[in-house]
Amino acid sequence: MQSIIKVDNIDVYLEGQGDTVLLMIHGWPDTYKLWDKQVACFKAHFVTARFTLPGFDATKGKRPMSLAQISALIGQIVDAISPNKPVVLMLHDWGCVFGYHYYQQQPQRVLKLIGVDIGDAFSPDHIKGLKLHEIAMLLGYQSTLAIMWQLNTGLATWVTKGMAKALRYPLHRQEVNVGMNYPYAMAMLQRYGGLRQIKPLVAECPFYYAYARKKPLMFHSRAWLDKVGRRMGNQVQAYHAGHWLMVEQAELFNHNVAEWLGLPQQANNH
Repeated sequence: MQSIIKVDNIDVYLEGQGDTVLLMIHGWPDTYKLWDKQVACFKAHFVTARFTLPGFDATKGKRPMSLAQISALIGQIVDAISPNKPVVLMLHDWGCVFGYHYYQQQPQRVLKLIGVDIGDAFSPDHIKGLKLHEIAMLLGYQSTLAIMWQLNTGLATWVTKGMAKALRYPLHRQEVNVGMNYPYAMAMLQRYGGLRQIKPLVAECPFYYAYARKKPLMFHSRAWLDKVGRRMGNQVQAYHAGHWLMVEQAELFNHNVAEWLGLPQQANNH
C-alpha cells in the first residue's frame, strides 16, 4: 500500500514495512519512478521512500535549488519519515552528489550508503585519470545541458530530450524536460551557488558502490575506488551495463544489494 506525504511541497512516496527507512534519490533525467524495481524488491524489509527532485517534474514548474537548499530538503524528508532512526540512502547520478553531501553534513542520520555510478567525480584524482577525449566528452554534454537550462526554450527542451536519447536513457523519455538541467548549470556555470562545497566522499558508515562498465567514461578515480574497497564493511561491484544499471540489471543489482544488507535470501528473488 503506497502512501504520500508532502515535505516542502514535494511528494514523498512511502511503501513497505520494516524498522528502517530506505530513502532513494534519483538523478538526471529521472523522477521517483526510476526506483520501481527496487521498491518491489525491498519493500518487504524496509519502508521505502522516494521523491522527485525539485524542478524535475515539468507539471510543477521550474524550481532550481542551491546545494545547501537541496541538502536541507533531504534533511527535512529524513526527519519526516524517520525521526528517531538513521536511514539507508540509495543514490544514483545527481542523487549521489546531493546524497553524499547530505551525509557529510549529517552523518549521524545515515545508517548505510548505496551509491550507483557516481564516486569522486570532478575531483583532482578523477580529472587527472581521464584522457583528453573523455574530458572533452564530459564537459561537452554537461555544458550543453547547462546552456539549455539558460535558454529555456522549445529548442532547449528538444536538445535536452535528444541528449537523453544519445546517452541511452532507458526509461520515460517523454518526461524529460529542460527543468531537470539546473544541476548542470550549478556545475558548469556556477549558478545557484555552484558546487564548490562538494568534497569527495569519505564514508564512515558501510558503503556499497556499484558502477557500470558499458559507458564511455567513469565517474570515479581509481584511487577513490581502491580506498572505498579497502574499508571493512564496504563493497565495490562492477556491472556489465550502462549508467542506469539498476534498471538494466535490476535483478542482479537487487540481489547483490540485498545480500550486502544481510537480508534473507528470498528478498533476492524479486
